[in-house]
Amino acid sequence: VVAAAAMAAVACATAAQAQSFNMVERWHRVMREAVVAPGANPATVFVHRPMAIVSVAMFDAANSFDRAYHPAVGFGDVTAGASRDAAVAQAAHDTLAALLPSLRERFATELTAAMAAIPQEAAREGARVGAAVARAVLESRAADGWSRTPPPFELPRLPGYWQPTPPANQAATFTHYPEVSGFIVSSGRRFLMEPPPS
Repeated sequence: VVAAAAMAAVACATAAQAQSFNMVERWHRVMREAVVAPGANPATVFVHRPMAIVSVAMFDAANSFDRAYHPAVGFGDVTAGASRDAAVAQAAHDTLAALLPSLRERFATELTAAMAAIPQEAAREGARVGAAVARAVLESRAADGWSRTPPPFELPRLPGYWQPTPPANQAATFTHYPEVSGFIVSSGRRFLMEPPPS
């Protein structure tokens, strides 16, 4: 009897994880389509930032249920009966809506569809977990420097320094990126190149 109960518990956990994986895939598709929508993402921000933030939020939301892995930012408080799928969906929705506000209506429609197949109470409790995780993730990246105005490129016109190249001779872009906070590497200055030979 104990063995049968253990097998049933493992089977239920495996099924729940599989469902959550499907929900993650669903919102990854929404995210991939959203970040390439014209004008949705700020011109000074690579699409890597919203994609990383949304992925972190979904991971921490799903991981809050069994806490099998170290969280990227933190765990959400999970109550009995909460839906992991609802937590993932809400975390993805809230981060996407905050980062790409021009597409909020699209994200709201997707969230409604995602929650429709989940029992109401489970969806409500799961959404609470996902919303809390999304807030924590967004707060952790609020001052990461990715959205600041790029400063003018001011380096001497000497050998070894980047220069505009013909025919366009366009100015340098993304000049604020040396100071942004990364998601894995703490600072790009950890990997500075050796100076040119004298």
